[in-house]
Amino acid sequence: METLPSPAWTLSATAALEAWFAQRLRPELLDGADAAEVRADLTAHLHEELAATGAGTVTSEILAATLARMGEPSPAPRPPAEVPRPALTVTIPVRASFRHPSFFLLLAVTLPLFAWFIEAGSHWCASIIFDPLPTLWHHLFVLTAPVSAIFAWKATRAGAPVSVRCLKGASWLTGAGLAAAAYYTLLFAPFTPYAVFGIIFFGAGLLPLSALASFLSLLRARKILAGRRLLDGVRMQSPGLRGFLGMAALMLLVETPHFITRLGIHRAANSGGNPDEVASAARLIRRFGSTAALLRACYDSGSPRMFERAAPDPASWIAEWLGLDRGLTNWQFKRGWESDDVITRDLYFRVTGQPFNAVPPPRNGPTSHGALRQWDMARGGAAIAGQLDGLSLAESRLDWHCEGASGLTWGEWTFTFSNNTGEAQEARCRVALPPDGFVSRVVLWVNGEPREAAFGATPQVRAAYKSVAIAQRRDPVLVTQPDAGSIMLQAFPVPARGTLKTRLTFTAPASDGRVWLPAITERNFAISEQFHAPLWVQADAGTLASSFTDSRATPDQGWQTLTASPGPAELTGSGSFFTWKADRAPVVCCENPFAAPAQRILVRKAAAAPTALTGAVAWVLDGSSCMNSFAAQIADAMASARGSSAARLFIAGDSPSGLVTTDKPAEAAGYDFTGGCDNTPALTAALDWLRGQPNATLVWLHGPQPVVSRSTQQLEQLLERSPQDILVLDVPLTPGENTLLPVLTRSHHLRCRIARCNASAPFHAGLLTESAAAFTWEQHPALPEGLATVKVSDTLARQFALTEYRRLRPDDYNAALVTAVKASLVTSDTGAVVLERAADYTANNLAQASSKAAQQVPILPEPSTALLAVTAAFLLATRRRHSSVTAASMAVSSSKDDPPLL
Repeated sequence: METLPSPAWTLSATAALEAWFAQRLRPELLDGADAAEVRADLTAHLHEELAATGAGTVTSEILAATLARMGEPSPAPRPPAEVPRPALTVTIPVRASFRHPSFFLLLAVTLPLFAWFIEAGSHWCASIIFDPLPTLWHHLFVLTAPVSAIFAWKATRAGAPVSVRCLKGASWLTGAGLAAAAYYTLLFAPFTPYAVFGIIFFGAGLLPLSALASFLSLLRARKILAGRRLLDGVRMQSPGLRGFLGMAALMLLVETPHFITRLGIHRAANSGGNPDEVASAARLIRRFGSTAALLRACYDSGSPRMFERAAPDPASWIAEWLGLDRGLTNWQFKRGWESDDVITRDLYFRVTGQPFNAVPPPRNGPTSHGALRQWDMARGGAAIAGQLDGLSLAESRLDWHCEGASGLTWGEWTFTFSNNTGEAQEARCRVALPPDGFVSRVVLWVNGEPREAAFGATPQVRAAYKSVAIAQRRDPVLVTQPDAGSIMLQAFPVPARGTLKTRLTFTAPASDGRVWLPAITERNFAISEQFHAPLWVQADAGTLASSFTDSRATPDQGWQTLTASPGPAELTGSGSFFTWKADRAPVVCCENPFAAPAQRILVRKAAAAPTALTGAVAWVLDGSSCMNSFAAQIADAMASARGSSAARLFIAGDSPSGLVTTDKPAEAAGYDFTGGCDNTPALTAALDWLRGQPNATLVWLHGPQPVVSRSTQQLEQLLERSPQDILVLDVPLTPGENTLLPVLTRSHHLRCRIARCNASAPFHAGLLTESAAAFTWEQHPALPEGLATVKVSDTLARQFALTEYRRLRPDDYNAALVTAVKASLVTSDTGAVVLERAADYTANNLAQASSKAAQQVPILPEPSTALLAVTAAFLLATRRRHSSVTAASMAVSSSKDDPPLL
């Protein structure tokens, strides 16, 4: 186009003019004229018309108006020029692909997948070093690397068409896989040199090196995908970087709670016993940490065998490198036997409010035989420790008898433990006793035959148990009483793929018409949710009832019987009870098999019941989270128990500074119960407040107390120095391990009573006025004449022996010990042990109890037997009467007619 003079033209006007020329100069419109000449004429004419308008700038609108005046058609709009689009698919050149794709797939795909498969199925690494796959997230991290390698290989195959979107996706995945591979390469870094030697000698080092091989291979794939020769004009740096940062952020989000947990453990272990520091560490873990990681740390055993420990998770493994694991050495294999996990288990309670062994344990690596490796930290010891995988309560039954005249009950609880692992295990449990109850018989089945226990001092029977069970790995069972309210059962070995059967006999008086059954409060074995134990209760007088869903009470041969099938909820925790109502005889007697001939006849007489408690009452309330559901109930009970006597409430907090002291019971309902609290400061403050007040009572409402308290010195000083007698009512609303109760029961000035409560029998203020019935005891060589008494079983003699043991213990320990052993009682100073052979008893200076003198649950008489007994009694009475009449007649006749008989 010719150069146009002024005025100036806009771009749109220029484009419209060109469009008009293209339309006007079409060949069919030129009619043979020269297009250049026509264009020149049209341009000159157009210039004249535009000059006449006087416009300074020509726009598309002015151009259209001018052409209209010239009689020319308006220019058709020209479509916008198309912007060239990049190609949707490209063909990868040979220079931009892998030179050895098979080798790349071997290192980046096959080896990592093989390592993942081996670890997921066998937990090989978890049993030796650390657990690389503790959660599903970690499985995702590990699998990201081989999956991204597959996509990178497919996206860069030479000569294959691939879409740009696929290339960007492969670049993003490669970045994510590179982050995951780098993380696991870092985790295995301390063992990389050893893994190299492992390849040379054993070939076993390939698995630890799989993360490094994957990292190097993905690094090569990342370089290929980000290279300029791959696709001109499209850069792959941004997708890969975003993938790397995204995966790194996800891993950081998953691992941060675990790392914070180890940081909290480190703070607690290095607090120097400062309770405020321990409480601060517990709050840190509670808010930002991981209870799963804390539970795993609880099972980090102190065993010198590294296999018998819970493998740490990856974040905890890194924390060990940084020295945040209790300030000990970073080297994993040493740390197994240099650590003390008591601090961690105490911290778990303070964070969650429940003992660490109240939940199933984490899984560990297996043995070479395929069964899960166990980490039993307390075998043969006095602690329950954690639950063992594969050990369970397979069968159980309870048989109970109620004797109306004496008001006593006794029963047998039979346990059958099962072990489905390839290694022998020790079954341990803590069983809550009925109120004022005790264990009076222990039986173990050895080779299918029941064997009686031997009773002795606790150190003696424990030493015998360890010498046979732990050292010789043969069949004993041990029963001891670690505190006033419960006994501990230990049975070893429960054989691999086998069972062990034992039986305990409990004796307890009925309290307020309720007969509480023993209940498992701690255990190292599992109980299935479908588990049920058949219960049989019989009473020779009175009536029986229960709240069990399937209970059935029926008369049978003049006795009352009750049958039911308690489940796990009734056999554990707070336990359950049945109701028995019968009139107790005021005076009963029995032959005492444990006394000298001059004291063979034992007589028990009912005495006046003690008066209700009227002195000052200190309420000690556990501030742990398990008390949340009891808060309103406790406030109501405290309000209804308030009278003219002084009362004060002490609520235990996270630390001594968090102790709440108030005279308003309503504050219990609004208190924020959180985590687990050490009740030592609250008990100390309550006992100090009760000093100098007559008839003082301390009511302790609490949950489990598995605490490691370093502040017991002041409490023990109060108990030793203060001569005042105080009644302690211990109310475990949520039963469990209680390390503080033995501290209280060791004092001679505290009279501890343990109350049992559950949903059917909740805590109430009436417990403050209830007390055990008072009796007076007499011992005679023969039954006194004229004494109206009812003869009962020798269970009465066992109750008397327990009373004598408690009376003698403060002043004459040896006499108290002899009394308990002679009567076959398990007390705080005596225990029972069943050994496999008679020589084992002799070697440990123990005497096995006689099965003939052992306490038995009587069998109901059969109808035919009862009828035969009645008939025999009738015939005997008739014969005696006939004989006496005949003798009298003969005497009369002899006196009249015959000489006296010589």
